[in-house]
Amino acid sequence: MAFDLPRYCVIFDRAVKLIPTEDGGSRVLVYNEIHDAFEDPPPSLARYVFFPNGEAELVTKAEFNAYVEELRASVAANRGTAPGGKDEP
Repeated sequence: MAFDLPRYCVIFDRAVKLIPTEDGGSRVLVYNEIHDAFEDPPPSLARYVFFPNGEAELVTKAEFNAYVEELRASVAANRGTAPGGKDEP
């Protein structure tokens, strides 16, 4: 099964991407807003990248990046800090 890579999705309000690896394979990563990092997803979430349904929305890279920034801003607002970890004045 071949995919155009990278592939960007929003699945159950989570930012998930399918990216190519150096060895010609692919890897699924989910954005963890608590750690501000992309991590391996649970298999139950990763399968939606390969077999999308009504819960998986394919988006452009720009839309994906904007969504990740929204998640970062939301976490920062909940913590009382600006994105990037700097306290707001």
